[in-house]
Amino acid sequence: MVLYRNKPLVSVCIPTYNSALYLKESLESIIHQTYDNLEIIVSDNASEDNTESIVKSYNSHSEIYFYKNLTNIGCYNNYNKCISLVKGEFIAIYHSDDIYDEGIVEKEVNFLEDNPCAGAVFTLGKIIGDSGRIIGKNDLPSMLSNMNIFDFQEIFCALLKYGNSFLICPTFMARRKIFKEIGLFNEKKFNTSADLEMWLRISKKYPIGIINEKLINRRLSWSQGTTTYNYERMQKADFFIVMDYYLIESNFLDGRISGRLLRQYEFQKSYDCLIRAINLLVLDKSDRAKKLLDKSLRFDTFRALMEDFSIKKTMKVVFIIILWIATKVGLGRLTGIILKKILYRLKYKR
Repeated sequence: MVLYRNKPLVSVCIPTYNSALYLKESLESIIHQTYDNLEIIVSDNASEDNTESIVKSYNSHSEIYFYKNLTNIGCYNNYNKCISLVKGEFIAIYHSDDIYDEGIVEKEVNFLEDNPCAGAVFTLGKIIGDSGRIIGKNDLPSMLSNMNIFDFQEIFCALLKYGNSFLICPTFMARRKIFKEIGLFNEKKFNTSADLEMWLRISKKYPIGIINEKLINRRLSWSQGTTTYNYERMQKADFFIVMDYYLIESNFLDGRISGRLLRQYEFQKSYDCLIRAINLLVLDKSDRAKKLLDKSLRFDTFRALMEDFSIKKTMKVVFIIILWIATKVGLGRLTGIILKKILYRLKYKR
């Protein structure tokens, strides 16, 4: 194995909370990276399981450091805590339940060294379930597929059309110095999408790279707060808080977004209304669900489908129509329960 002791120190931040079930497997994948000039900082958010004992079982590894918050300070505040503890020139934020390709650190460091203008880099990955079985993957959107480094507008336009399926938080690596310039994660304002807002904030000042290789097995687990939140939520996804902030409150875009892209963004909102309506109907909150379904069935929803036709988009519109009709004939709750099972089986292949 090539030794990288003369290369920049990389600080791998691993925020944790009750991660004992998968932590050992994740740590093993990070310890055995081909790039060996690492410090690994596990910042534990007041876990109640045996996370601490698992980390301390690696006390023979001098590069692993453990810090425990006395109380749970929130997900992204824990990211910030971890960042405050690092010494490296580069900072990676990896997750405690994911499994990493042995070359991910080396390839991300090489990318940042080869592209000194870039502020951060990500990779793509496969998606695994609780059992470790592959249930999906992340690909670059077609409008980004011919490049590996992107400016703010290129990233933002892809988010408008496709949602955030390609900036994978637990593959993030950045130059340490940029946090002094742009600040830390803002969980208070952007909730569960504080990571996306950080990526956009970085891309306003520096290009962002995406390595078009699947270098992580990213776990979607029912033990994760974000998974259960999305399965049950009745409020608008936090993704839209971030996107609307940059569309409405920020003048950075200055009218450079086409009407066609904005309609694709509104299509995402229509589908979000469907997800929320299903969750409301399951809880017998039919009046609120009907309002959301009426909102989602607009002319622009069908126009967006025709402008960017796909089987996947067509299925989403069909599901909206089916549920809208079902609520009109008094079958909303039953149909909502059935659609919820179908949608999550399609998404997670469970």
